[in-house]
Amino acid sequence: MLFDLATLVAIVAGVAKASPATGSSSQYPAIAPGTVITQCRVPGTAAITFDDGPHIWTSELIDSFDNAGAKTTFFINGNVYNCIYDMAPIIRKAYASGHQIASHTWSHPSLPTLNATQQDLEITRNNLAFKRILGIRPKWLRPPFGDVDTLTLDRLAAHDLKVVTWSMASDDWAGLTVEESIAKYDAIPNGTDVLALNHDPIQTTATELGPWAIQWARDRGLKVVTLSECLGETSVEDKYEFVGFPDEDDDPSTWNCA
Repeated sequence: MLFDLATLVAIVAGVAKASPATGSSSQYPAIAPGTVITQCRVPGTAAITFDDGPHIWTSELIDSFDNAGAKTTFFINGNVYNCIYDMAPIIRKAYASGHQIASHTWSHPSLPTLNATQQDLEITRNNLAFKRILGIRPKWLRPPFGDVDTLTLDRLAAHDLKVVTWSMASDDWAGLTVEESIAKYDAIPNGTDVLALNHDPIQTTATELGPWAIQWARDRGLKVVTLSECLGETSVEDKYEFVGFPDEDDDPSTWNCA
């Protein structure tokens, strides 16, 4: 499953768009693996993020952010709504557009309910897919349901993963209407930076709520950015470890979620 030249160029462009040059300095302290982050650090920013995808609606959501000149972060599962390998073109599209790619585990379990071996598998199966699709290993993970405990954080730190939850949830997953989720956003006090949780497999979130949230943030004077940007991470290496070219030495027949 080799890339054509155009796809390789797009992925390289995604690296260039992902952040300022490697080694650039930040005024904010580095975030250690195993640390849990719940809100942005950079004043005037909004990280409008999406979990559980990609899904068939995600490409349209990417277009909405691109057309608005905004950035987002996708916390991607390996095998929940879709098999990650079937969604590879959408993941590459998001990455090539400069959106941040992060992990949400392979199958969306509550990590503290698993033993260490099971937790490792949830992380490494996703990492293998990211390596195959993009040639990267994300350094950020959002735990499903926001569930962590001390032992889980120790395992995530062992995998060099930083952990993020959210400061505001649209609760779209609970069956709220777009109008009800909008009310969640509107309840945030003016002048507050936002780290928002949404879910792109929900059609109305991808096609209505997500695009609306971009303008909502701008109306409040907030810049719509990736997770790393809202945390003041200025190096691409704060987001990713580069682990080789996509597809390198891989057997295409193993690109499945069985």
